[in-house]
Amino acid sequence: MKTMDLLLPALEHFRIPGYWLILLVCMADAIAFAGIAVPGSIIVVFAGFLSSRGFFDMGDLIWFAAIGAMMGDGISFYLGRKGSRFFKPESSIFKSALYKRGVEYFGKKGGLSLLLARFIGPLRPFIPFIAGISDMNPGRYLPWNIIGAFLWAIFYLSMGYFFGRTWQIIEIWTTRAGLAAGIFILLFSVVYFAKVFVSRYGPQIFSLLADISRAVREAFWKNEGIRVLVRKHPRLVMFVRKRLDRTRFTGMPVTLLIITFIYVLSLLFGLIGDLLMADPVVAADIRIENLISVFRHPTTIRVFLWITLLGKSWIILFFAISVSVLFRIWGKGSYILPLWGAIAGSQLFTQVGKLAFHRPRPEVAFYLENTFSFPSGHASVAVAFYGFITYFLVRNIHGWSRKVNLFFGGSVIIFALGLSRLYLGVHYLSDVLAGYLLGMLWLIVAVSFQEWGEASEKKEQRALPPTDPSLVKVITGVILVSQLIFYGIYGMGYKPVEMVHQTPVVQIAGPDIASLFQEGKLPAHTESLTGSPQEPISMVLLVNNSQEVIDIFKRSGWFMADEVSFSSLSRAARAAILNRGYNNAPMTPSFWNDKVQEFGFQKPTEEVSIRKRHHCRVWGTGMKSDEGQDILVMTVSFDSGIKWAVTHRIGPDLDTERELLFSDLQKSGSVKNFSRVQLSSPGLGKNFAGDPFFSDGKAYIVELSGNFKTEDI
Repeated sequence: MKTMDLLLPALEHFRIPGYWLILLVCMADAIAFAGIAVPGSIIVVFAGFLSSRGFFDMGDLIWFAAIGAMMGDGISFYLGRKGSRFFKPESSIFKSALYKRGVEYFGKKGGLSLLLARFIGPLRPFIPFIAGISDMNPGRYLPWNIIGAFLWAIFYLSMGYFFGRTWQIIEIWTTRAGLAAGIFILLFSVVYFAKVFVSRYGPQIFSLLADISRAVREAFWKNEGIRVLVRKHPRLVMFVRKRLDRTRFTGMPVTLLIITFIYVLSLLFGLIGDLLMADPVVAADIRIENLISVFRHPTTIRVFLWITLLGKSWIILFFAISVSVLFRIWGKGSYILPLWGAIAGSQLFTQVGKLAFHRPRPEVAFYLENTFSFPSGHASVAVAFYGFITYFLVRNIHGWSRKVNLFFGGSVIIFALGLSRLYLGVHYLSDVLAGYLLGMLWLIVAVSFQEWGEASEKKEQRALPPTDPSLVKVITGVILVSQLIFYGIYGMGYKPVEMVHQTPVVQIAGPDIASLFQEGKLPAHTESLTGSPQEPISMVLLVNNSQEVIDIFKRSGWFMADEVSFSSLSRAARAAILNRGYNNAPMTPSFWNDKVQEFGFQKPTEEVSIRKRHHCRVWGTGMKSDEGQDILVMTVSFDSGIKWAVTHRIGPDLDTERELLFSDLQKSGSVKNFSRVQLSSPGLGKNFAGDPFFSDGKAYIVELSGNFKTEDI
């Protein structure tokens, strides 16, 4: 995000042309055949993102994008109506089921189909064209075209805008155990419903796409300009034809595999470059791990330990040997060598990467790992091994629904294994992503060799003895059960050495505490997920212990915030909907010096509503004053309302909130000594949610005293 903020001033001169560029992109994206090569939706989402950063006006963007989409659709519709004169059902191009399907499609759903199809990427540029061929009435087509264009523009622009505003809140509403489990369940539910959708509608969608692709291909080669090119450059055209030949492995399959390999390799090199250049994406690694570590729970730790076992070397070795035996008795011995090649290659390159980068493990790791962190060996072997098993099953088992179930099942295992490495804190996010990409490279290599072997072999493989189907089933069952038994026994005996996180050596701040912030020894601002500076530190507290802080704030009329949980979130949501008070409502996490706040306090307004409240967050510095007091830092702000139903909108005046808190502490008789210093430079800024604020950069250094009677609390 910091990189984007630096680039925006350079893009300032392209603001006005940018609107017209969006219009042209949206128009080209909606034109039949040409729209295939235009990533219109992606560019529109990015434009919405730029709007969230103040580069474009959202209202103007909607008009330009919608008008561009309407113009493109209109051109496609016009081409379809003109094309219907010579593209008849009996013609060579539309003699396929495409023409009939288009007529039936519009006959059943009419104009609504235009609206729905606009949100199906591959179909979007063709549906208006087919509508024209189907002789749809222009008067009936135009209203649906206008409505669909505006809805499409608003949807994708809003998606980019929302992402730009909330991408740093992705990890905000997680909980210690229950809510984390709930989010995992939600993710898998999304995957499940996606699976159901693909299983139910996938064949129809792919069939329609195949019809369209066939029609486009036939029309392309019959074009007069292409025919001239064929006569002038026969060798070049023949080379292209061979590369796109779907009947030979050396044609389209090899072409797609090479393109995919190059793309994945470029992503891996980009991630390595980010690591070497300390890109903000990688800078978020530490904060993400610190945030996840706060929400660990013994129950979920045990669950993820069982999941992470699926990537342990002994488990993979036993599973791979067992699967190799199954391949042999099933008569699929040709899969054995590619399987082991994928495993060996991914692990070899993983070890090379670990030795090359020497990246230490996260400090918050739950248990000890003796190797380096980048890339993740568990993630790479997950894709290489479980990905290859998924490929084998999908390729050899009949039935579309079964194939979809197997694909999604394998994907869930791979995703869960990588997630376990993050939850247990033994890898950073970039480690897992790099491991996935590395495993994908070797999976592509293994699949390529297997498909090449299948294409080269003329006769079917013969199953080795025993050939009795019932005996094969028995042996298969025995091997699968033995895998489960080995996994269970190994898991019950697996007791990793838990990390003992030693208390850091306490440093003495010295007499001039303000200089620690002014000289950059301690951050003077909170941070976003990627390290961008946020709100300035408003107060530095000198206290005997944390409990004293809690007691003093309670005496001053401030309430300690509850931990984030299902109970606290549901109560907060109910209070927000009913506009009621909740004095101990949970707070969204914030970062200072890479760490999440230790606790927070809030004070209700006269309205006694969760929508409006004064609040502050507190962090420990790990330092002590010359008198042995703990040094804590605080930020303050005012929640002026709810936004996006997930967080609050803060008021811009941070200084007034600082003075309010200091006044409350003084009134409680808890301030022993204080000074007001210039801790940071005056200025304007925005918090993680994009809310503007301003401050004079001054802060109170307050020595608190807890010498008061208990009944006064």
